[in-house]
Amino acid sequence: MHDDNCGDSRLTHGVSWEVAWGIAVGRVLGKFGGMREERGTVSGELVVYEEYTLWGTAAGTVRVIDGGRFYLRGAVFGDIVVEAGGRMHIFGRVSGNVTIGRGTKVIHGGVIGGNLINEGGRLFLEPTAKVNGKTKTMAGETKPTELP
Repeated sequence: MHDDNCGDSRLTHGVSWEVAWGIAVGRVLGKFGGMREERGTVSGELVVYEEYTLWGTAAGTVRVIDGGRFYLRGAVFGDIVVEAGGRMHIFGRVSGNVTIGRGTKVIHGGVIGGNLINEGGRLFLEPTAKVNGKTKTMAGETKPTELP
């Protein structure tokens, strides 16, 4: 059995070693490039660890981890979890729940089909924001923004 602590969620944020390796390589290469954009369809778990704009669709869970900045202009058919150090701006649609953790910042101006749960981050709701479920603030700061 090959054991090099790849299962340790403190090292890999709870993802497989292949995804963790991709994150490490992407962070190194990201220092030399700009923002990533996706206009097609992404299937399976998506881990955002850099500046990333989705114009297309994602089918599955999206996780925004430390250092990730996710701009959703398309649609996510699943849940989104924003972890400590992650940032997100929702312009598009999310069919599931959005959960934001401590030390995060999320601006919501799109449509969320499920619940919006704030567990300790900073959440800003634009006047165009829609949440079909409930907006729950367990900790942190939830602020509606006003039109000028």
